[in-house]
Amino acid sequence: MDKKGLRNRQFLNLVTVSDGRADTIVKAIREVLTKKNIPNQKIYGLGTDGAAVMTGRVNGGAKQLQTTFPWLVSLTCAAYHLALCCKDASTGVA
Repeated sequence: MDKKGLRNRQFLNLVTVSDGRADTIVKAIREVLTKKNIPNQKIYGLGTDGAAVMTGRVNGGAKQLQTTFPWLVSLTCAAYHLALCCKDASTGVA
């Protein structure tokens, strides 16, 4: 939030990762935060598409990030899930 209490959502960077493993993604996220000098206490939320690699309860990306940011709230994108539902529903329509 800014000094006026308004929410601020911002894309920090686009990063190419060598694979889709949670460890690799988390490492890339941590590197961007360090490179941009973002203080840990400024990180509150993580939005994902709901893939298991990011939402896994044991070793998913969000779980790994919560070791550094215990207050982190992880959400899956409702619009993405709605698009998937619409796609699946449309396959049953003749």
